[in-house]
Amino acid sequence: MVTVDASYPSVQMFIRERMITDDGVFAVFPTSSYEISKGVLCAYFALTTLSFMMIDFSFLYRMWALKYSSLIYLFSAPVFLGFLSLIVVTECIVWFAAIYWFYLPTESGRLRLREYALHEYGVDTISQPMFMGDYFLDDGSINKLPAIGLGMLSAVLMICIGFMVYALCVIIHALRTAELSSNSSIRLQKQLVVTLCLQTLVPLVSLYIPCGVTIFFPLIGLNARLITRASPILISCFLPLDLLATLITMTDYRREIIRVMMLGCPKLPSSASINPPGHSFTMTTLA
Repeated sequence: MVTVDASYPSVQMFIRERMITDDGVFAVFPTSSYEISKGVLCAYFALTTLSFMMIDFSFLYRMWALKYSSLIYLFSAPVFLGFLSLIVVTECIVWFAAIYWFYLPTESGRLRLREYALHEYGVDTISQPMFMGDYFLDDGSINKLPAIGLGMLSAVLMICIGFMVYALCVIIHALRTAELSSNSSIRLQKQLVVTLCLQTLVPLVSLYIPCGVTIFFPLIGLNARLITRASPILISCFLPLDLLATLITMTDYRREIIRVMMLGCPKLPSSASINPPGHSFTMTTLA
């Protein structure tokens, strides 16, 4: 998952995407000095959904570790890992398709955004590759394509969030009723769950909420200029915030990092206590 997290700011440096909303329309376009096609731009935004999928898998692992420990072996089974990979690919394809084929730029939308985009970013929206949400036609009727696209994106996120909520409820119940071997085991399991929850909040705050506000507000006639201006900064902060969540909540992991920084000689861990949740599926299960 570290690779996935690091890919966002890395690709962002290359694409330099910008989001704008004005006059009931939103658009996302690249400002890179390189020639970025709409397909590359949409693929980048499809990539951003990987975080939620990986977090879902982490919730699944933690839920099984506490409630259904006999199933943990599946995370080492090639067939099951292939099934998880198929889910990821399918989800990315759905997200890409929703953006690429349903958020089509309109001529009137390009004209309405042109003045603002030229003033803020020096970009001429008439010719710039982009995807756009122009939810209302010139006669005031609903533009069906972006409305369908919004429904597809919302459905994907609701499925991901719904599973997280379900898994979290099962995990909390399992922690309350579990008979773990020691207080340290209970403490570790609670730290893993808290860290996982914080790692869920990080992409929500830095990725999904800004994007969601930008996409949804034009539908109800609102602009979100403050959010759109902050979005590139929030995406850039995604990786350090994700790592900071682990350092803050995982005591043993934090102590090991500090010891390595001070002494410069890492020590091989004897258990999963310093293995950050959400970054590996090979953590030792404490039961």
